[in-house]
Amino acid sequence: LFGNGSNSLLDACIRVFCEPGEDKIMICPPTYGMYEVWAGVSNVGVESVPLDDTFDLDVDAILAQSEGVKVIFITYPVAPTGNLLSIDRIERLLREFPGMVVVDEAYIGFDDTESWRGRISEFSNLIVVQTFSKFWGLAGVRLGVIMGRSEIIDCFDLIKDPYALNNYATEKGVELIEKEYLYTDEREKWAAVRSDLKSFLETLSYVEKVHGSHGNFYCIEVEDPEALFEYLLDHKIVVRLVPSLPGFVRISVGNEVENEFLKQALSSINVDRTLSVSIEKPSLLVSQ
Repeated sequence: LFGNGSNSLLDACIRVFCEPGEDKIMICPPTYGMYEVWAGVSNVGVESVPLDDTFDLDVDAILAQSEGVKVIFITYPVAPTGNLLSIDRIERLLREFPGMVVVDEAYIGFDDTESWRGRISEFSNLIVVQTFSKFWGLAGVRLGVIMGRSEIIDCFDLIKDPYALNNYATEKGVELIEKEYLYTDEREKWAAVRSDLKSFLETLSYVEKVHGSHGNFYCIEVEDPEALFEYLLDHKIVVRLVPSLPGFVRISVGNEVENEFLKQALSSINVDRTLSVSIEKPSLLVSQ
């Protein structure tokens, strides 16, 4: 089923399967912050089981804390860290958790990561949600898709807004689905740009670690993330702090021009971490 962006469909997962004031959802932080917001709007409780030290699912803890939980939301790749959750752990969750498991694949298109949509026939409680906003670059079109067994999609069809999609969004969605195979070269080009940025970030003395990513961003660990954030903001570059991960900064991968602008700024930071060195500001605003 297609919807007005994936956000509307993720929100609908709560409204379809949870009874207000009685049921709960589960999140596994660090994760997308809107799951908790939508639960609050629907008067649905939230259980939280953090990812483990490798940013993977702690299935034992999830199952132990799942009483009253009707829906578990997981991101694949993980937002904001960019890694992939272990396939065997997701499979175990799908087998042993009696409720719905929603796999949010917002960033699935940025490499050859295999979607869980091909396994819907194996698991009756699997729901996969994707968006056209990230890899396809169509955030302003507002188009998302939710996939699951027919009996599940029928439930969403009953509550969908009658005029959720405009003609342009519908036409663009059909066009891209029919031509998806043409984007293999684009993915390869993107992977090269992403790899180049990672190699650069790893040369910076003040960057303690660059976490591998299957999305369009990198999470880096630094001693003073707030100072780095403010420094880059002064140079017209917006990055994101990760409140649930102290010491982490999330940096989007841009095009070659944007990445070069970012490299200039990061290269101009004093190794003593004073972050006080100025650089010439090109007339370019990097949108992250």
